[in-house]
Amino acid sequence: MLIMRKKYRYFIIAAVSIILGLTFATKLIFNSEPAQKSVLLVGVVSQNKPYSWHNQKKQLIGFDIELAKKIAKKNNMQARFITGSRKRLYSKFEHGKIQLLFLNQSPAALKKDSYYKTDTYLYQPNVLITLSDHKISDLDNLVNYRIALSNHLNVPPTLQGKHIKFSRYSQSQKMLHAVLEKKVRAAVMSDYAYSAALQKEPLLSAELSKNAPFPPIVSQKIFGITSTNKTLLYKINTSLKTLEEDGTLAKLSQKFFNQDWSKQ
Repeated sequence: MLIMRKKYRYFIIAAVSIILGLTFATKLIFNSEPAQKSVLLVGVVSQNKPYSWHNQKKQLIGFDIELAKKIAKKNNMQARFITGSRKRLYSKFEHGKIQLLFLNQSPAALKKDSYYKTDTYLYQPNVLITLSDHKISDLDNLVNYRIALSNHLNVPPTLQGKHIKFSRYSQSQKMLHAVLEKKVRAAVMSDYAYSAALQKEPLLSAELSKNAPFPPIVSQKIFGITSTNKTLLYKINTSLKTLEEDGTLAKLSQKFFNQDWSKQ
């Protein structure tokens, strides 16, 4: 009888322990916070429409913003954005405070061994603009002239190595007026920037024209810049490939540029 009582007591203790354990586990599951996602630190240029800019509600929007969020999501990460001038972003990147940098042009101020390039994901069309009655059919005709070049562009490969003087401009309107005032022989800017400038000043289209020279002004390859972390680079490139294959890059391009720049 005594043995039976002891067994019964042990049974009750075991049952209570199991119930308490299950109760604790249930509370732990339902009350615990979900694991925090790792952060992807992304640098973007301020007011660089349509790539990145603040709207009237002071929300950061643009192609680069949506692309970064999708890359982060593919890797179970959360994108956190650092904005500023290119100079400020260079400094942040060099001090390890930016992992993925969107400049939309070559990082001339960075040492070549301090970063990796992602795969190209956009091909931005560029145009050569002149006065309508002074069109250019051969780029060699620009030799020894001064050309206006957007701050957002690299010198196009077909203009490199020629004796051409470049004047940098931050605003498309000023570039076009420099052509009108004959301060420069021509202007090179993105097709998007030219269209946006004509929307602001439609009358410019009566005096200025796009040119179709030989060789052509080639598209600018757009790629990201990462820290020298091969694992991160692999993850980003894998995400970019997936976003291209499933049509996401094309959709984002149409949304922000009204054209598909995802294919060369």
